Amino acid sequence: MRQLIAFMAYDHELAERIREALASVAGVTERKMFGGLAFLIQGRMTVVASSKGGLMICANPATTGDLVATTPAKLVHMRGRQMRGWLQLDAGDIRYGHELTPWIDHAINYSSNLYAPTTLSGHTSPRNATHSTSTPAARERS
Repeated sequence: MRQLIAFMAYDHELAERIREALASVAGVTERKMFGGLAFLIQGRMTVVASSKGGLMICANPATTGDLVATTPAKLVHMRGRQMRGWLQLDAGDIRYGHELTPWIDHAINYSSNLYAPTTLSGHTSPRNATHSTSTPAARERS
């Protein structure tokens, strides 16, 4: 006889708290990804209610080492590889609003300073939310 295991893809209560925190931010969309729920701002994945529980945020790769050393944040690893510029916080570390809000603000501030994802034609691409415009020509088109 098979044993059924209850599986919740992501913390729905946390997702609702993220929605509330992003309510006044323009251009927010949600997309289910990797079993979690990603919140994109202007097409850029910024905050994720993780399938492993807790929160993932995008952060400046130059500051992630300091944040890991001085806060409960951890580097994100997927399939054995570190995801540069992404931090994970356990659910217990963001239990209260005063713990969650600074992390969401950090992700919004970093993400809003990045270029919007673009296609080769120079149009914003809602399909390729994590694509960065790394070439000078692509940056000029955005």
